[in-house]
Amino acid sequence: MSKELNNENLAQSIKAGLKATTIVSMSANHARIAEAFKNLNKQEEKKAEE
Repeated sequence: MSKELNNENLAQSIKAGLKATTIVSMSANHARIAEAFKNLNKQEEKKAEE
């Protein structure tokens, strides 16, 4: 019983860890995408000025 319970707890911990990791990496990706769009907009503004 206790071994099964430990396995279940471990599985839950891994799932929670993966979820947290995914959220962090998604946030990082959103920041990178936003930065890329800013850079694109700057390039387009420079082209428009030329």
